[in-house]
Order: sequence, then C-alpha cells, then structure tokens
Amino acid sequence: MAPPWIRQQQREQKSPNAPPADVHPGELVARLQQMPRPNKRDLPFPRNDDDGQPIGKFALWVLMQHEVDLCRSDAERYATALMERPNKEKPNQFAWNENYQSALFVEVLYRSLRENDDLSKPLFRSPDEIRHHLSDDECVHLYEAYSAFQQTHGPLFRVLTGDEVDEWIEVLAEGADHYPFELCSRGQLVALVVSLASQIRTSRTGGSSSGTPSTDGATDTPSTSGKVVEE
Repeated sequence: MAPPWIRQQQREQKSPNAPPADVHPGELVARLQQMPRPNKRDLPFPRNDDDGQPIGKFALWVLMQHEVDLCRSDAERYATALMERPNKEKPNQFAWNENYQSALFVEVLYRSLRENDDLSKPLFRSPDEIRHHLSDDECVHLYEAYSAFQQTHGPLFRVLTGDEVDEWIEVLAEGADHYPFELCSRGQLVALVVSLASQIRTSRTGGSSSGTPSTDGATDTPSTSGKVVEE
C-alpha cells in the first residue's frame, strides 16, 4: 500500500476514475447504493419473424461484481456436472473449457437480459430456458452485445477522449497492423467504429458532426440500436 502522503497526492489529482476526495468512505458507499444501474432498452431481439422483423424487444443492464462471481461459479458447476464420468475419469480439458465458456455466456445472459418494460424481471426464467430456446450463434451475439454495452460504462472506455479517437483514426489511416488495436478494450473499439461511421456519413452529406466521444463516454451521434438510460 502506498504511504499516506502519496495517497493524499493521488486524491488531490482528482482522477475521473478515482473516488471523490472530499467524500467520507461511508458516504461514498451510500452514494454507490443510491446510484441507478446503467441499462439499455428497446433492443431488437436477434431473431426475426416471418415478415423479417425482430420478434420483440428486450433490455440489458450492467451486472455487479457479485453477480459476475455467481455466473462463474454456476458455469463451473454446470460444466463439471456435464462432463462427469461414471468411472471418475478426468474429462477432456479442451471440451470442459468449451462447455464452461458456453455456460458462462448463458449465466451472464440470464442475469443481464431483462424485460423491456420491467427491468426487475429477467427476460428468461432460468439458464436452462436459454439453452433450450436459443441457438449458439444467438447466445454469442447477445453476449457480445452485453459486453460492448458494459464496457461503455467502465473506466477503460471513459478515458478515451475525442482527441484520442482522432489519433487512433490517424494510426489506422497510416496502415496500422493488428497489434495497436489489440490494446484497446471492446468499448474503445466501439468508440472508434462509431466515430469512423459518423465521419464517413459527414463526408457524404457535407455535415459538420465528427461523432467523437464526449467525456461521459457517449457520442454526439444518436444511437439507433436502443435507448440508454440509468434508472
């Protein structure tokens, strides 16, 4: 642990990702408990009806750490039970890892997918209901949607300023390899894609909006994939 004078100096720097320096720890916890959970509504479900339209809409909300811990624990339990052998033979590690990853996707979806009109209700009644009614591709699609949304509300995304987005775009324009972009979080990559799309649209229409992210992690280009609210 850093000595007191260093911790005081760090608090005085007022990093946007650090706790507020003028708030007592007990008060900070109370504020955290009162803060709304980030969520996103009106997302089209990734399956279409006979007319080619999404069969419905759903909502997402960000999972808290204890919920993520439960996801991992339940996924491990499911994968272990699925791979159990009568003669106590050790299961194939590759197969176990694949089953664990699939189970983790399902557990995360069970807790993060919510009814569009009532966030207190999960979209599916159990993880098994997801396994029985969704395809593997649909689970992967929904999990990636959750991961992208969750990371837009994390500190790694928020420290990517508009100027930094422009710098990354310059690197891309100069012919960057895969390596630099492997350093970006999913949320940062989303910011780059949104900014590039906005600039392409601007160049075609002659507008002036750059679409670069603002300091709160949002962009000045309206989202068409769903409404983000905190409640």
